Amino acid sequence: MVWRVARGLAAVTGGVGPGVVLRRGRLVVPVGVRRRCRIVGGAQVLLVALTEEGVLVVYPQDRLAEMVGGFHTRLVAAGSGIG
Repeated sequence: MVWRVARGLAAVTGGVGPGVVLRRGRLVVPVGVRRRCRIVGGAQVLLVALTEEGVLVVYPQDRLAEMVGGFHTRLVAAGSGIG
């Protein structure tokens, strides 16, 4: 497995498949990756499998909230009626 970190997100390639996720649906993220993404032990994250590319992306809660908040702000600015 190869871990990469960019913009507060982590991605793992190579070896993504059975055995990467442990019992009870837990993924072991290396401590260096967790620190760079500000993920504390036991934190819930969103996992997105990009099967065509063979990549698993880890979205930390704070980064996901920032992304959704930005999306909502753009919707309101565009006059979507949401907000």
